[in-house]
Amino acid sequence: MWRHGLVVFALAAVLSNGRSCFAVPVAATTLSLNSGSVSGTNDVLNSNGYAGTYINVPSTGPVTITVTATGVAGSGPASHLNIVLADTKVGCDLTGAGTCVAAIPSVPAGTYFVRNEYTNDLESTATNTRSLTLNTFDVSGASIISDKTTSTATLNTDALAAADNYIANFRQGAVTLGLSGAATGTSVHVKMTSRAFSFGTNIPGNSVADVNSYIGANPVAGSKADLFQQFINSHFNSVVPSNYGKWGNTEATRDSPLNPNTETMTQVNTVLQYARAHNMTARMHNLIWGDTTSQPSWVATMLNNPNALDAVSGSNPGGSGNVNSAALRDEISERIAYY
Repeated sequence: MWRHGLVVFALAAVLSNGRSCFAVPVAATTLSLNSGSVSGTNDVLNSNGYAGTYINVPSTGPVTITVTATGVAGSGPASHLNIVLADTKVGCDLTGAGTCVAAIPSVPAGTYFVRNEYTNDLESTATNTRSLTLNTFDVSGASIISDKTTSTATLNTDALAAADNYIANFRQGAVTLGLSGAATGTSVHVKMTSRAFSFGTNIPGNSVADVNSYIGANPVAGSKADLFQQFINSHFNSVVPSNYGKWGNTEATRDSPLNPNTETMTQVNTVLQYARAHNMTARMHNLIWGDTTSQPSWVATMLNNPNALDAVSGSNPGGSGNVNSAALRDEISERIAYY
């Protein structure tokens, strides 16, 4: 049996303009994985994202992570940096150059992924100048085991080791069960009938034909659909549609596909119906993405012109008469209500 273990950490978050107290920091651009752009020796995050790497803790003990970074607030609040290791998250706000420190008193031995993340970018504004630049990374009590030069195969191995280590030390724990009225020595079989967590998988494809080839009804024994459905029914309790579930693919023209029988919603409806029939949950895609090509062009227009009037016109018959920011909230509510 499994349960979420309770681990308590005493955390210290320090923001300063002084130097790191550790001797050998590495440039942020050497970290193995990142979603930002490289500029010299820095990793520049112009939108929400992270830079991180795998570390090895040789024996259970204290680990201290130190990150120097520079925040550019633009017209918004201070840029926010989180340092994340397993269940530990330490946050710092930076309006300029500073140092963020996560001091964790005890970390079990093993492999971990450390994520240094920028979390409060104000996306979708054309004049947005906010950013977070990660400058250096330092760890005490552990060693960096991967960097930009690490092969994909080794990174995959590190990722699996970190996942297994997290399960063993943070997600798995002992459970004691009592059975009333049973004689001493009675053999008892215990079966887990439900999971406390969502274990999800993607239903691949871009078209109705693609979806039916995976989760179509009454699949032929031994076919791709049959094998796929057997696998996901045995291993998962949640599903998510592939690209056809993105807002840009289901409502390219405003308000046109909210009829459940329209072609653009058929793939999504198929996934939702499959989930319901198999006692699964379904998670949909984000409606608003940093990548403007993943949402409809009319949404991008509203995002880039939040104070403009959403007027009714021949090219905009669904106009609300409100400003775009209010109209877009209403459109989001419509889409959620559909699901």
